[in-house]
Amino acid sequence: MFTALGVVLGRALQGAGDTLATMVITVFSLWGLQIPLAFFFSKIWGTNGIWWSIVLTTVVNGIITVIWFERGEWKKKKGHFLSKNGFLPLTLKGIPSA
Repeated sequence: MFTALGVVLGRALQGAGDTLATMVITVFSLWGLQIPLAFFFSKIWGTNGIWWSIVLTTVVNGIITVIWFERGEWKKKKGHFLSKNGFLPLTLKGIPSA
């Protein structure tokens, strides 16, 4: 479930132009949490500790991504196609029709 939240909402943020936030969340989750936790947990529980670090990091990544998505900062990015009420406009002005 947390993997789905992290991946789907992360790609939605990227599609909306908020690529820096998703990169920071991913780098923090991997280098700031997963690798140190895998090293620490492997000393205690061996290979199972590495798997537990992956589980824990996936949960944290999903939660952080949901929080960032819900804050709505991505809506303020320049050049997105959302109208002021948060919905896609029915017509995109300036795009020639076929």
